[in-house]
Amino acid sequence: MSEVQKIIIVTGASGLIGTALHKVISTKLNNIIVFLLDKEIPSYTVDNKNFFYHKVDFCDDSQLESTIDNVKLSIMENKSETIELHMINLFAYDDKVTKEKKVDNLFTFSTHKMLETLNVNVVRLFQVCRSFVCLTSS
Repeated sequence: MSEVQKIIIVTGASGLIGTALHKVISTKLNNIIVFLLDKEIPSYTVDNKNFFYHKVDFCDDSQLESTIDNVKLSIMENKSETIELHMINLFAYDDKVTKEKKVDNLFTFSTHKMLETLNVNVVRLFQVCRSFVCLTSS
């Protein structure tokens, strides 16, 4: 019986939840390969040979495709017979709310902003998931 290679891909790894999550993963789980993807490298990083940080803008098609290809290549180079892949999506398009900028509501949320939000939160998530599902199919 071959060993199962456990892989976690975290999108949105530099946010509040992503940072907390990868702190937990790094201290509680062993022998798991973790790919952390976000627009910025998280302020908290671990020095672990199984942790791979990728800076990617999910709104940039070529950058996203390149990052997906790099992650897939890394997985395939060390692929066991069986892969157990987990994807944790934490990325989202959101303008930060500040004192100067109020939260949009139904009447102030533009169609353009709605399309941009759907593109990142639905279309890009689908694109990322579809790209990696083939790795777990035999």
